[in-house]
Amino acid sequence: MYFVINIDVKYSKKHSNRQLLQDKLKRLCEHLNKESYVIAAFDIVLGDEIQGLIEASPDLISLLETLKAFEIKHDLKLYIGIGYGKIDTQLNTIDVEKNDGPAFHCARNAIIKAKKKGQPNTIIENLNFKSTQNLWNLYVKLKDNLSDQANFILESLYKEMPQKEIALRLDNQQSSISRTISRYYLVEIIQLKNSLIQLLSLTLKETSCN
Repeated sequence: MYFVINIDVKYSKKHSNRQLLQDKLKRLCEHLNKESYVIAAFDIVLGDEIQGLIEASPDLISLLETLKAFEIKHDLKLYIGIGYGKIDTQLNTIDVEKNDGPAFHCARNAIIKAKKKGQPNTIIENLNFKSTQNLWNLYVKLKDNLSDQANFILESLYKEMPQKEIALRLDNQQSSISRTISRYYLVEIIQLKNSLIQLLSLTLKETSCN
């Protein structure tokens, strides 16, 4: 079983420099394709739309985190449609467009839904993953409210960096770091991410048994 990921840039046609945007998307593909969980390489397939195929695993969360970081770095908004299921064709790891099957059909439906007004920007086209999708969107909403410093502290805590070292890197007092952790509920956000990964892992196991 696989996850097919369709990615499109919101308002891409209004972008002032389309060539620059294309170059950014190409670099994003190159970055994603270095990951071990990628089965069929990510590539630009339709205008500014990217498509790729990954193994159905909790690594989906790592991929979504990478896409979120890309949004923040380049001040862009992405639509993300995710399809879960099988493929009917012989697997082509180089040219993703030569693959087809239910997972691809679901991903297409998902990104169409994601582009509809009032819908979350990330849609997983499978009712079994509805709770995962909702938890992810909550996680993103909480992270969007973080200051740059709070986000740096959060990423450092993910890596189990001691508060003392975080304070040194930020040239700040450890007490200030502790206050930021408390103010932005960073420990709770980390717990939410861990719960998200556990939920996705459990859903994959249960779905594969159906």
